[in-house]
Amino acid sequence: MRHYNRGKRFLLRSVALVAIALSGKLTHAAQVAVGFDSTRFWNTGTGQGVYGWQFTANSEIQVLTLGIYDNPGIYGGGFVGDGLVEPHVISIWEVADHSAPLLSAATPVGTTAPLSDGFRYVSVSPLVLHSGHQYVISASYPNVSVPVNPNKDWTAGDINNPGFVLTVGTGLTFGGYRSIAGYSDTPLFPDYYVPGQQYGFGPNFSYSVVPEPSSLALVGIAASVLLRTKNTGRFRRRSRGFR
Repeated sequence: MRHYNRGKRFLLRSVALVAIALSGKLTHAAQVAVGFDSTRFWNTGTGQGVYGWQFTANSEIQVLTLGIYDNPGIYGGGFVGDGLVEPHVISIWEVADHSAPLLSAATPVGTTAPLSDGFRYVSVSPLVLHSGHQYVISASYPNVSVPVNPNKDWTAGDINNPGFVLTVGTGLTFGGYRSIAGYSDTPLFPDYYVPGQQYGFGPNFSYSVVPEPSSLALVGIAASVLLRTKNTGRFRRRSRGFR
């Protein structure tokens, strides 16, 4: 009897530890799609148009927020994070069918949107992007740059910046630079594409990786074994009571 209870407790602890370990894998902290050293001032680009970049989702991911780089450019006399000076519409498109954006949100002027590592983010309804699909994130820039307009937000990238190092989030593969000239009240798909060019940042987003079905199934199995073991123990105790 003593050995049975000891073995049962060991089994229960083992199954519980497995369930906890597996459930831990299902909890993916939010992360950002791209990042770089936002404490350094980079030569940047701008102009009236839509700028962004293409990427591939290597896992199912859920977009949580959309962001824009808060950079005053080289003429404004400000600093990174000192506030947006123009409104932007940030959009996510699927390359295979870009007749309309999958998701769009507008950023407010100023410092209302929360700042994180040089980007200001706005909340959106969560959007799931599918593994193996190619997407584009873009942002509108409404003001013209000629003559030079200091009251603009600018993008960053590796053009004329040999020290620029891009980091890309888990489950994503960076594709290249996207843009289109001109501005519209409705989102425009940036159809000009330069594969591999790290430029047009610009727009960004935060996301979490969606758990794989196999992991969910394993947690379900562990929970089922745990429940069955508990029920078996109850049945055995009741059976002894009738003897």
